[in-house]
Amino acid sequence: FLASFSTMASIFAAVEPEGVTDPVMGAPSMFSNIVGGLLVGFGTKLGNGCTSGHGVCGLARRSKRGFTAVVTFMGAAISTAIMMTPANVLQSSRSVAPN
Repeated sequence: FLASFSTMASIFAAVEPEGVTDPVMGAPSMFSNIVGGLLVGFGTKLGNGCTSGHGVCGLARRSKRGFTAVVTFMGAAISTAIMMTPANVLQSSRSVAPN
């Protein structure tokens, strides 16, 4: 499992040597990738399952725990996206006139 991550990272680095960068936030550091991965693993353990498991199976079974998990991680994701998006990006996207 862990070997597949490093293998795919090596293949991606060979195919796309410049990597993928967010035009607003820039390229993530190795440290932020590691911390992010550890936080995802901790959240999976804490929430007794992954987000897609709760979203697909938990909601399909009408599980209270699945519903609570989905509401929690969607709220956290929306809040994080709003907080991490610079104000000038939000303003420029609102001022764009439709075609």
